[in-house]
Amino acid sequence: MAGFARWFAQKILRRRDAVATEMNTLKRNEQSSRCLSSTFKEHHMTLDQLVILYPNSRINPSNPKEADGLSAQTAAEYLARDGPNMLKPPKEISNVQLFLRQFLNLFWILLIGAAFLSLVTYILDTTIVINLYCAIVLLLIVLVMCIITFLEEKKVLKVVRGFTNLLPTKCSVIRDGTQVIIDTEKLVVGDIVVIRSGSRVPADVRILHCSGLKLEASSITGEAEPIDFHSEPVADHIDLFDAANVAFNGSFCIDGDGIGVVIRTGEKTILGQIASLTTTQKTKISSLEVEINRFVRFVFISALVMGAVIFLLGCVLTK
Repeated sequence: MAGFARWFAQKILRRRDAVATEMNTLKRNEQSSRCLSSTFKEHHMTLDQLVILYPNSRINPSNPKEADGLSAQTAAEYLARDGPNMLKPPKEISNVQLFLRQFLNLFWILLIGAAFLSLVTYILDTTIVINLYCAIVLLLIVLVMCIITFLEEKKVLKVVRGFTNLLPTKCSVIRDGTQVIIDTEKLVVGDIVVIRSGSRVPADVRILHCSGLKLEASSITGEAEPIDFHSEPVADHIDLFDAANVAFNGSFCIDGDGIGVVIRTGEKTILGQIASLTTTQKTKISSLEVEINRFVRFVFISALVMGAVIFLLGCVLTK
């Protein structure tokens, strides 16, 4: 009885620890989502403060539309320092490799092993047809489940690759007082970007001046409706995603026009951080998967031990 009580107490403690671990994981996820915007402060800044923060952009505080922008030399130096304005593509993997990877699940390996043993048993004695049926059913279950997980992983990879399609190939900037069209990859922090209706925002841009500017950023903010943007600073308690004065990388201009200063490029943009989290973050294992893996290991080890014992007994008895 004392042994049972000790075992039951250990189970309760393990369950409590598991719940605590899950709660900590949820808290970390919430904190990581807030960290996406934690380095941004420009949405709280006034125009005069932005002029001080980006002196080389030569912003005209009285009339931002007359900003001279970066010089060609400064832009080249920033590009060499920060790298190109682009998102790192996900690792390429063939459909065959992706599909075969699904069979590495410990539970599926156990079912395949059981199906193999059933098939061997049927071959040794073809009169017992049930062994053949068991092998076929088990293999079908594994195949169907692997196909489902393969399709799900393929969807995730498609979404990640879709992030790069949100970026325009060209953008309009002001450099040395002249509006020019450049490759988006050559855009740098401090560039003055011109946003027009029908174009995509090439980086994270703090709006300096706008007229009826409406942007669609559903892939980033989740807002289905276009958002009206402005150039005014917001209070300290307002989050970046609610500020409506920072146009995110990949947003589409529905209406109006505006001008702004680039504050983040490439992987440092909100879109880049989301893509990076999607491709690098390890898949969280649920409590159910942990229990299943534990059960599979127990069955596997038990089967090996029992098989070894029966084999040794058979060898002894036959002698």
